[in-house]
Amino acid sequence: MGINRISMGVQSLDDECLKRIGRRHDGATALHAVDTLQDAGISEISLDVIYGLPGQDLDSWHSTLDKLIERRPQHLSAYALSLEPGTRLYAAASAGKWKPADDNLYVLMYDMLCKHTAQAGYLHYEISNFALPGHTAVHNSHYWDMTPYIGLGPGAHSWDGHTRRANAPNLTQYLKDIAAGHIAYSIEDESDADRVNDMIFTALRTNKGLDTQRLPDRFRHKFENLAAHCSALVREGTTVRIPQDKWLISDAIIRDLLVEQ
Repeated sequence: MGINRISMGVQSLDDECLKRIGRRHDGATALHAVDTLQDAGISEISLDVIYGLPGQDLDSWHSTLDKLIERRPQHLSAYALSLEPGTRLYAAASAGKWKPADDNLYVLMYDMLCKHTAQAGYLHYEISNFALPGHTAVHNSHYWDMTPYIGLGPGAHSWDGHTRRANAPNLTQYLKDIAAGHIAYSIEDESDADRVNDMIFTALRTNKGLDTQRLPDRFRHKFENLAAHCSALVREGTTVRIPQDKWLISDAIIRDLLVEQ
């Protein structure tokens, strides 16, 4: 099985930001890794970055974007920092050790991201994803198109169209299980409404939008009734989508479009 795409979590090229979030690498190491992958002839490189990090300002964000785009990776994924309970960053913010970025800074950073990538020729094809022409992520698109997929290794997720499976995330335990002839994993069975809402949520985050003909009849009618009262949607035939200038508030829009069983 060959490897034709590598995704790397750069997160930031600001050394102080990286220290604050507990990363072991620095900006120079990340750039060297990108150069090494390109020198090795890897034709599909995707870089992940985060905005809204502790201590990150517009200048820091601008510098990270410029240096990465200069390398011309085929793909970029950029995510707003999300504080999850139980994490070190969440605990530090709750204790007042650092102040999370306000909404205005997030908007400015997102706007800078969109403008810089567009000027460099990247297609903004999903809220958090940007690609050079011909290099949209097949892997990611399977998630958004609700295509079954298989995940291999610790922490990997799989979906067969009805059931979601997550392998145990601990590497040591995973290797012990393999040696013992089994794999520890958890299972989540989805209801029909869960699957439809997953489809609605993921499709409306993309520039293609949602083809309502993909929805089962009983859910399509429910969705159409909700969509009829949503002025934010753009309709093109049987497809509805959220225009890019409203992507920042897409979660709020989509919440009002989710169907019940």
